Amino acid sequence: MNEKSIRTDISQIDLQKAEQAIPNDYDSLNAKNAAKAIRRLELDELLTVTMREFRGKHRRSVMRVALSKISNSTQVPALKEKYQREAEEGFTILLVGQTGVGKSATVNSLFGKKVATTNDFTSETKCVKPFEGKYNKVSYTIYDTPGLGESDSGPELDSKYLSLMKEQCPVPDVLWYVLKLTDHRVTRADTDSLRLIHQNFGDAIWDRMMITFTHSEAVFQSPEKSQKTFEGRTETVNEAIAGITEGKVQEIPTVAVANKLKEKSWLGELFTTSLERLSPERRNAFFLAFAMDLEIPKPQPPTPKVKKSAANNSEEVTANTRQQRKRIELT
Repeated sequence: MNEKSIRTDISQIDLQKAEQAIPNDYDSLNAKNAAKAIRRLELDELLTVTMREFRGKHRRSVMRVALSKISNSTQVPALKEKYQREAEEGFTILLVGQTGVGKSATVNSLFGKKVATTNDFTSETKCVKPFEGKYNKVSYTIYDTPGLGESDSGPELDSKYLSLMKEQCPVPDVLWYVLKLTDHRVTRADTDSLRLIHQNFGDAIWDRMMITFTHSEAVFQSPEKSQKTFEGRTETVNEAIAGITEGKVQEIPTVAVANKLKEKSWLGELFTTSLERLSPERRNAFFLAFAMDLEIPKPQPPTPKVKKSAANNSEEVTANTRQQRKRIELT
């Protein structure tokens, strides 16, 4: 992160000072000591510094402490007022990719309800559609966009589309560039689209961008077989971005999503990566929106096997436990 400080309504966050509160060997600490180290940070510092610079193996500890800070904020009027103001300001997500890749479906999976209409765009559609609403009292705007790289007009029409995106959403808080994992390669159309995004939004957009691979059902159904596909796809996309930026940007994070699967174990990674890529001044709002949906399991010792009986059926216990879990599990 290039910024040395981030403006908030309550105070100026000194990132250098906040970083000094985190031990150099933070990632080698056990979960208990890591939690102690990050409790001294304010929520803004926690989500800005820890998530961006020290995410490592202690993501769950960070989230657990952040949830605790939010729940305790009701006892601090200044914090409560600050979070309410940030919730009203909300956050934006800009969806970019070809028609039919699953942009809207992925947003709907994240929210757990229909917030964006799927399959509304045809190749002739020349508009950017904002979907506005509130989720858990936090305002959001989702910008769905026409498919890029699909018209015979080629880059000329795509350039008009990107101008519309820039006009309606000048500075997106996070940009999801959505691709199908099953396509296996980066097409010329995708390379042109990424180049146009860079030209319209500038260098700063790479800090806000993440690649979302849809149609990734095979990755979760047979991970060993499909992991190489995911890694290879990630590598080729990042090679294309490195070429566009002349090597200045080497790695954009990627997430595999499978909207058609009933079990959405990937939601935790989609949420966390979005949080990390989000503009710092909107990160609190995004976290507040989904805080109550987060399942943050604590490490559990192995439990002894329970024999099945009429009074105690282990399958039934497992089903009940699963039912109690919240929607977004941070694995």
